[in-house]
Amino acid sequence: MKKVSLDVWIQLFGMVGIIGSLVFVGLEMRQSQRIAISAQHQQRGASAVAMIVGFLEGGEDWDATVRPDSINDMEIARRNAHQINWYFVENDFNQYQNGLLPDNDWEAKINILEFLLSECDLRPIVDFRQRFWSADFMEVINSIDDPCI
Repeated sequence: MKKVSLDVWIQLFGMVGIIGSLVFVGLEMRQSQRIAISAQHQQRGASAVAMIVGFLEGGEDWDATVRPDSINDMEIARRNAHQINWYFVENDFNQYQNGLLPDNDWEAKINILEFLLSECDLRPIVDFRQRFWSADFMEVINSIDDPCI
Protein backbone atom coordinates (compact mmCIF):
# COMPACT_ATOMS: atom_id res chain seq x y z
CA MET A 1 0.00 0.00 0.00
CA LYS A 2 1.09 3.50 -0.73
CA LYS A 3 1.26 6.12 1.91
CA VAL A 4 -1.22 8.95 1.15
CA SER A 5 0.23 12.43 1.54
CA LEU A 6 -1.21 14.96 3.97
CA ASP A 7 -2.10 17.21 1.03
CA VAL A 8 -4.41 14.54 -0.45
CA TRP A 9 -6.15 14.05 2.91
CA ILE A 10 -6.72 17.78 3.25
CA GLN A 11 -8.23 17.93 -0.26
CA LEU A 12 -10.47 14.94 0.52
CA PHE A 13 -11.76 16.51 3.74
CA GLY A 14 -12.28 19.79 1.90
CA MET A 15 -14.39 18.09 -0.78
CA VAL A 16 -16.41 16.21 1.83
CA GLY A 17 -16.98 19.50 3.65
CA ILE A 18 -18.17 21.21 0.50
CA ILE A 19 -20.54 18.34 -0.34
CA GLY A 20 -21.87 18.36 3.22
CA SER A 21 -22.50 22.09 3.11
CA LEU A 22 -24.32 21.78 -0.24
CA VAL A 23 -26.57 19.08 1.19
CA PHE A 24 -27.27 21.31 4.19
CA VAL A 25 -28.11 24.30 1.97
CA GLY A 26 -30.44 22.09 -0.09
CA LEU A 27 -32.28 20.92 3.02
CA GLU A 28 -32.60 24.50 4.27
CA MET A 29 -34.03 25.60 0.92
CA ARG A 30 -36.56 22.77 1.04
CA GLN A 31 -37.63 23.76 4.55
CA SER A 32 -37.93 27.41 3.50
CA GLN A 33 -40.15 26.40 0.60
CA ARG A 34 -42.42 24.38 2.92
CA ILE A 35 -42.70 27.32 5.29
CA ALA A 36 -43.52 29.69 2.41
CA ILE A 37 -46.22 27.36 1.05
CA SER A 38 -47.77 26.94 4.48
CA ALA A 39 -47.67 30.69 5.09
CA GLN A 40 -49.45 31.23 1.78
CA HIS A 41 -52.11 28.68 2.75
CA GLN A 42 -52.54 30.34 6.13
CA GLN A 43 -52.93 33.75 4.51
CA ARG A 44 -55.66 32.46 2.20
CA GLY A 45 -57.51 31.12 5.24
CA ALA A 46 -57.06 34.42 7.08
CA SER A 47 -58.40 36.28 4.06
CA ALA A 48 -61.47 34.06 3.96
CA VAL A 49 -62.07 34.57 7.67
CA ALA A 50 -61.70 38.35 7.23
CA MET A 51 -64.26 38.21 4.42
CA ILE A 52 -66.73 36.32 6.62
CA VAL A 53 -66.17 38.78 9.47
CA GLY A 54 -66.76 41.65 7.04
CA PHE A 55 -70.12 40.17 6.14
CA LEU A 56 -70.99 39.81 9.82
CA GLU A 57 -69.99 43.41 10.57
CA GLY A 58 -72.22 44.51 7.70
CA GLY A 59 -75.13 42.55 9.18
CA GLU A 60 -75.07 40.02 6.36
CA ASP A 61 -74.71 36.25 6.33
CA TRP A 62 -71.74 35.07 4.27
CA ASP A 63 -72.85 31.45 4.55
CA ALA A 64 -76.25 32.35 3.11
CA THR A 65 -74.56 33.91 0.08
CA VAL A 66 -73.00 30.57 -0.83
CA ARG A 67 -75.78 28.36 0.57
CA PRO A 68 -79.00 30.41 0.57
CA ASP A 69 -81.38 29.69 3.42
CA SER A 70 -83.77 31.58 5.69
CA ILE A 71 -82.59 31.55 9.32
CA ASN A 72 -82.46 33.76 12.43
CA ASP A 73 -79.55 35.96 13.53
CA MET A 74 -78.16 33.54 16.11
CA GLU A 75 -78.10 30.73 13.57
CA ILE A 76 -76.36 33.04 11.11
CA ALA A 77 -73.58 33.66 13.62
CA ARG A 78 -73.34 29.95 14.43
CA ARG A 79 -73.08 28.93 10.77
CA ASN A 80 -70.47 31.58 10.02
CA ALA A 81 -68.45 30.51 13.08
CA HIS A 82 -68.66 26.94 11.82
CA GLN A 83 -67.31 28.03 8.43
CA ILE A 84 -64.44 29.90 10.13
CA ASN A 85 -63.58 26.87 12.27
CA TRP A 86 -63.29 24.74 9.14
CA TYR A 87 -60.81 27.24 7.68
CA PHE A 88 -58.77 27.03 10.90
CA VAL A 89 -58.70 23.24 11.03
CA GLU A 90 -57.92 22.94 7.33
CA ASN A 91 -54.99 25.31 7.81
CA ASP A 92 -53.84 23.32 10.86
CA PHE A 93 -53.85 20.19 8.71
CA ASN A 94 -51.75 21.94 6.09
CA GLN A 95 -49.28 23.05 8.77
CA TYR A 96 -49.14 19.49 10.13
CA GLN A 97 -48.71 17.97 6.68
CA ASN A 98 -45.74 20.27 6.03
CA GLY A 99 -44.08 19.34 9.31
CA LEU A 100 -44.77 22.69 10.96
CA LEU A 101 -47.23 21.41 13.58
CA PRO A 102 -46.10 18.73 16.05
CA ASP A 103 -47.90 15.37 16.21
CA ASN A 104 -49.34 16.00 19.67
CA ASP A 105 -50.82 19.34 18.56
CA TRP A 106 -52.39 17.70 15.50
CA GLU A 107 -53.87 14.98 17.70
CA ALA A 108 -55.56 17.73 19.72
CA LYS A 109 -56.94 19.18 16.47
CA ILE A 110 -58.57 15.83 15.73
CA ASN A 111 -60.82 16.56 18.73
CA ILE A 112 -61.90 19.79 17.04
CA LEU A 113 -62.64 17.87 13.84
CA GLU A 114 -64.73 15.38 15.79
CA PHE A 115 -66.65 18.25 17.39
CA LEU A 116 -67.27 20.00 14.06
CA LEU A 117 -68.48 16.76 12.52
CA SER A 118 -70.76 16.11 15.51
CA GLU A 119 -72.80 19.23 14.77
CA CYS A 120 -75.17 17.27 12.59
CA ASP A 121 -77.50 20.17 11.83
CA LEU A 122 -74.52 21.95 10.23
CA ARG A 123 -73.54 18.98 8.11
CA PRO A 124 -74.67 20.73 4.90
CA ILE A 125 -71.72 23.09 5.41
CA VAL A 126 -69.34 20.11 5.44
CA ASP A 127 -71.05 18.62 2.40
CA PHE A 128 -70.69 21.94 0.56
CA ARG A 129 -67.05 22.60 1.55
CA GLN A 130 -65.66 19.12 0.96
CA ARG A 131 -65.42 19.67 -2.78
CA PHE A 132 -62.76 22.31 -2.05
CA TRP A 133 -60.62 20.20 0.29
CA SER A 134 -57.55 18.22 -0.69
CA ALA A 135 -57.76 14.45 -0.97
CA ASP A 136 -55.40 14.14 2.02
CA PHE A 137 -57.64 16.30 4.19
CA MET A 138 -60.71 14.35 3.06
CA GLU A 139 -58.92 11.14 4.04
CA VAL A 140 -58.55 12.50 7.59
CA ILE A 141 -62.20 13.57 7.68
CA ASN A 142 -63.34 10.17 6.44
CA SER A 143 -61.22 8.41 9.06
CA ILE A 144 -63.36 9.91 11.84
CA ASP A 145 -66.47 8.00 12.87
CA ASP A 146 -69.51 9.90 11.65
CA PRO A 147 -71.83 10.58 14.62
CA CYS A 148 -74.58 11.84 12.32
CA ILE A 149 -75.32 8.54 10.62
